[in-house]
Amino acid sequence: MGASGREEGEGKTDRTVRRSYRLTLIVAAGFIFLAAASFGVSCLSFTAVSRTVLRSNPGAADSLASNFAGILFRLRLCSFGFLVVAFLTVLYRRMLQAWIEEAVFPVPRFLGGATSSLVEGWEEDGKLIAWTVPILIVIGAVLRMRFLFEPMGFDEADTFISFASKPIYLGLSLYSTPNNHIFHTLLMHIAWRLFGDHEWAIRLPVLLGGILLIPVTYCAGRVLYGKDSALIAAALVTAASPLVSYSVDARGYILICVFFLLLLIAGQYLLDHDSSPGWLLWALIAAVGFFTIPTMLYAAGTVTVYLALSSLRMETEMRHRFQAHLGLAVAIAGFATTLLYLPLLVVSGPNSLFGNAFVQPRTLARLSNELPANVWETWQMLIADVPRPLVWILAAGFVIGLIYPGRVAATRVSVPIAAVLCIAPLLLAQRVVPYPRVWLFLIPLCAIVSSAGLWFLVRLLANRFGTRYLSGISAAMALGCALLMGSAVLRGSSVSSSRGSLPGIEGAAAWIKGQLMPGDIVLGKFPVTAPLTYYFRRNGIHFVTRAAPCNGISLVYSFSPPFKGVPATGGTRVLAIVLDRSQKVGTVLSIMCLPLQTYSEPKLVYGGEGMSVYETYIDPRALPSASNSGTRKR
Repeated sequence: MGASGREEGEGKTDRTVRRSYRLTLIVAAGFIFLAAASFGVSCLSFTAVSRTVLRSNPGAADSLASNFAGILFRLRLCSFGFLVVAFLTVLYRRMLQAWIEEAVFPVPRFLGGATSSLVEGWEEDGKLIAWTVPILIVIGAVLRMRFLFEPMGFDEADTFISFASKPIYLGLSLYSTPNNHIFHTLLMHIAWRLFGDHEWAIRLPVLLGGILLIPVTYCAGRVLYGKDSALIAAALVTAASPLVSYSVDARGYILICVFFLLLLIAGQYLLDHDSSPGWLLWALIAAVGFFTIPTMLYAAGTVTVYLALSSLRMETEMRHRFQAHLGLAVAIAGFATTLLYLPLLVVSGPNSLFGNAFVQPRTLARLSNELPANVWETWQMLIADVPRPLVWILAAGFVIGLIYPGRVAATRVSVPIAAVLCIAPLLLAQRVVPYPRVWLFLIPLCAIVSSAGLWFLVRLLANRFGTRYLSGISAAMALGCALLMGSAVLRGSSVSSSRGSLPGIEGAAAWIKGQLMPGDIVLGKFPVTAPLTYYFRRNGIHFVTRAAPCNGISLVYSFSPPFKGVPATGGTRVLAIVLDRSQKVGTVLSIMCLPLQTYSEPKLVYGGEGMSVYETYIDPRALPSASNSGTRKR
């Protein structure tokens, strides 16, 4: 039996070696193929490329022509880079084979073991918690679905129109604005193809991400602090207004929250277990997060600093091994992220990612002036719709969780402190002030730490009066928080206002469809433009847009048949879409760079919820000529 067992083990080892050898050759061959393909595409003429690209994106003609030489150069640079990687793969094939055998092949077994551990932990937590978490998930899902069908806001509509509704090769390679959260764009494209362009379908990926965040928060809180405080943290995430808002706002920020917590969970596991497949999965999670939004840098950096600080408590040999694995995982994440971003870097250029207006460094004086307002806005986002007494209770819990990390956590290192140590130097080095929504990933972390601090107080009281009903207390606190905060969210207006939802825009678009006459033009001023374009498209209206002469982010719409009416006889009819809360008809008409006296007296012809349409007429000879540049067919 012993000899046969050894022979069987040797047979398995030989098969593993052969599999790793074949996989190494496949990797090398894959990079050689990519090198040949990149070089081949770089040899195509402008005519051949434009014939394919402009068919699906006519407005890109000028951009493609001006960037074509740069695209060809970057393609050939990629071709050379792929050849170098293929050469290094062959040169270090034995090391790569050993790593594949150690880290890649055991991944299915590792995931199976992780699933088993999760199920066992769920059973160990007790029936009360095992029932409370699904109840929280249902509450969170119902709460989010309440806002799922609201009218589109500017950013999510622009993401769909400009990126997700394009052929996938364009959606993954265009980066005209940082609004393209690429992995989320990919998910949105798939949802659109499967379910259509309904609001709920476009928002489906983030809705699922927002619901998934609830059990992931519980798992993260459980590994950091324990099951009872984790349950309260999951309840806070269930009904936190900004998390509800970004769970129905078709952008990638809620996905970053999920990836951040998954990195924390995996990292906490790796502090206790030396697992090569675990490190590989950690690196892949980080890479997908970066592929979603580059601001994943703050989230992944926070977890990296946390792990590095936690490793300082290990023995010397174990610490060096852990830090080497951490460094390798960061390198793998960086390499994978680079590969994922290559289509964008080739087509749009590195400057679109690293040199756009949103990441331009500020002066230190401007940074110091803008930062306090940013902190205040972030605080307001954090406490939106939370009853004020509960705000101070949670703030006290957060302070306790910071002061006594060794008393309430599995590790003496505080994740919020790691976040400060990571983010502060990055902000000083970048000299930028990100939007408050960039810090959304910190909300689940604050909920976890705050809940841990509050549960610390509960345990102190329980030690005096008895610990018999602790699980019941945690479940009651969790459900109470979820219901109290959820009702406040439903009564408040923060979710709709923070998303930039435009009530009445759908009705205005439908009304215009029924009133269109030959020669009509429609004027839309930011932030009406992207949602109006979306609803024109959904209503089957055939139109062409061009940038307004006096406002590059406003649009002028002209139309093609079918029409409902006959041509106007008093000149060209102009319909101005006015957002009641912040616009006047005069400011909308001014985007054409014409004196207001050029127009006839504007007349209100449609009034909806927050949106109005004014009708006026103008001599067509007074209109600025529409050049082909900047014109887009929809």
